[in-house]
Amino acid sequence: MLRSTLAIFDERLIFSNDDGVTGLGIVQWDGGAGAIGTLDFGLDADLIDQAGCPASGCSFFQTSIFFADADIVIQFGVFTDADTFSFLSFTTQGVNNPSGAPLTLQFDWFNTAGTTEVQPGFFVTVVHGSGGAADFTDVGAIELQLNTQGRIAADLTMGALQKNGVVASVPEPGALVLASIALLAAAYAGRRRRSVHR
Repeated sequence: MLRSTLAIFDERLIFSNDDGVTGLGIVQWDGGAGAIGTLDFGLDADLIDQAGCPASGCSFFQTSIFFADADIVIQFGVFTDADTFSFLSFTTQGVNNPSGAPLTLQFDWFNTAGTTEVQPGFFVTVVHGSGGAADFTDVGAIELQLNTQGRIAADLTMGALQKNGVVASVPEPGALVLASIALLAAAYAGRRRRSVHR
């Protein structure tokens, strides 16, 4: 059976596609228990002034991408509501980071629409909703998307999403969604399995 999987194990998000399958993994923090794939916008969070933030306020997300064997597009969406949001995306370009060196995404990167080189050699693309950029003092939902862009046999291992290094300030996922499309049924015989090692 061809499949894509998205699971949380040992505080790591593990996303894997078999040969012949492309997939889109979505994790949502929305403060509600609504339908899978639908945002409730009930988070009601101030990501800047919240318990665990320094006096100057929190200013970045942080995560670790431990492994990615293909170019996987990672998108972080921050929503105030359905019309007011910022989606920041970047491509993993293959990663082998067993030590878990952190990746930092500054909140202010989400404010400028378009493609920007935010660090030497590291480009992000930001899209805003029709109501403009997300207000980080009034966040209704956060969404993480992992997209193989039609590539097959992709694997990714990612650490917990943190805010200024504080894990507890970002809620547990309200919904864990996996949508996968089997593209090449004939590739079943070439399917592979991978185990993730720490």
